[in-house]
Amino acid sequence: MRAYPSFRQLQYFLALTKTLSFGKAAEECFVTQSTLSSGIKELESLLGQDLFERSSRQVLLTPFGQEFIGQAEILLEQADRVLDFSSNSQSGLAGDIQLGIIPTIAPFYGGELLSKIKKEYPKTQAIVTEGLTDHLLKKLHEGSIDMALLALPYDIKGLDCRIIKDDKFYLLLPKTHPFKHDDITLNQLQQIELVMLEDGHCLSDHAIAACHMRKNNQRLSHNISTIGGMIMLAAAENKGVLITEMMTGHIKKCYPNMRVVSVGSELEKSKIKRDIALVWRKSSNYKDIVRKFL
Repeated sequence: MRAYPSFRQLQYFLALTKTLSFGKAAEECFVTQSTLSSGIKELESLLGQDLFERSSRQVLLTPFGQEFIGQAEILLEQADRVLDFSSNSQSGLAGDIQLGIIPTIAPFYGGELLSKIKKEYPKTQAIVTEGLTDHLLKKLHEGSIDMALLALPYDIKGLDCRIIKDDKFYLLLPKTHPFKHDDITLNQLQQIELVMLEDGHCLSDHAIAACHMRKNNQRLSHNISTIGGMIMLAAAENKGVLITEMMTGHIKKCYPNMRVVSVGSELEKSKIKRDIALVWRKSSNYKDIVRKFL
């Protein structure tokens, strides 16, 4: 196996090129003069060339030693980059992070999360993949993405997660709808015709479970895959839509013909929600990172 110079030997060499004094170079490297001298001799032996001319009165660089300065500086610069990269990785994220986000979160909270990541880890570029929960979990297990922003409850067996906020459900109604109150009980909600997302979107399943509703045939007549599509259809057919708290600000601005109704009694409100969570593989080191910036 080929023998290589050590970084310590290169540091000794560069210190001696600056001072041309074994005593001063040893002080700069915080070693004894004999240790530095031995390191230089070992380096010359490995290279098969003299780096310095030595006499009782002075130390001079040989022509080879003069040329070798640039090579030594390059090697130490690369070593610094390796250590810097390691330091950045230990203290947080470095490089790209592949982040999955489901469509019912991405437009409303995705930007806030990306801003937090960018603020805490300015050297990190978040690459976003939008997809349904099953699709993102498959990618997470395969290693195609590093983390996923999902809504719970959902089966995430074998993965770690951190719930970062709860997201309460609200009812969205056209202002022309006959129900005119600002609050609606769960019993009253059973009587409201609703538009829901097509199968595959967990928002509908979460809403049905949280509001103790029965799956009905209202969602079989349309195949709607976006929040905007649901609201458009609800406005056209004078029906309701179950949305969440993170969506309300955007919806109030963009849909002035709709109004937001609070769901449940005061005792029920805290349970009528979904949980927003970051999910990652147990084998990855994102647990400490998530704890730091959330």
